[in-house]
Amino acid sequence: MSASNKPIRSRMVPEQRQALIISAAIDIFSTSAYEATPLARIAKAAGTSEALIHKYFDNKATLYAQALAATYRELRERQKDADHPEHATRERICTGLLVYLDFLAEQPPGWAAILAHPGNEPQPAVEVRTNAIQDYASTIVDMIGGIHLDRDLYAINGFFGFLAVACLRWIEQGCPEDHRHSLIDAALGGLQGALGDWRSYAVHLASTHNKTAHHIGARFQRHTVQTVLLAT
Repeated sequence: MSASNKPIRSRMVPEQRQALIISAAIDIFSTSAYEATPLARIAKAAGTSEALIHKYFDNKATLYAQALAATYRELRERQKDADHPEHATRERICTGLLVYLDFLAEQPPGWAAILAHPGNEPQPAVEVRTNAIQDYASTIVDMIGGIHLDRDLYAINGFFGFLAVACLRWIEQGCPEDHRHSLIDAALGGLQGALGDWRSYAVHLASTHNKTAHHIGARFQRHTVQTVLLAT
């Protein structure tokens, strides 16, 4: 083949290359445990080399954490776009949950399970997940009008714990469409019952709110809900 007939390779910009590597990593991590996944396998899936992966990511832990961060970032953007602050509290939380379930159903099943319920992860990923929980917790706290009682704090913690286990069960069953509203109704009913009512206070202390949101994320990571999933 003459030089003039050789195919022209397009050169990717760094952002495109990073996105390609992250996409390949998500596909691989969805079917292979973090500890058992060599970078060489991800490099092959991305059509690149380990050396090039190391150019963009310090190590496998960093790549895993950035893949998790990119996924959470997309999820939160969708939830924020779908939110209507003028709507009732219950409706706003319901909308966020519908977006969350839609998002989980779009992911490779193994990756969706990782998003819903944490397993053994490297420390950078733990930090990413904690920050994501804090961000969503902050949103829910705003929606209910702030934390005013210890009961409120337990209610929010219980809400996140329920979601982790219930969504994992839903994913394991194949994300059945006819179970979506049952799951959401259970989550909303549990939160409303725990709070005592859907509250919408006009004024609350921002410092209390921020401190509480951080506390929720950290405690949820330290105290993973241990639940026996009953066989169907």
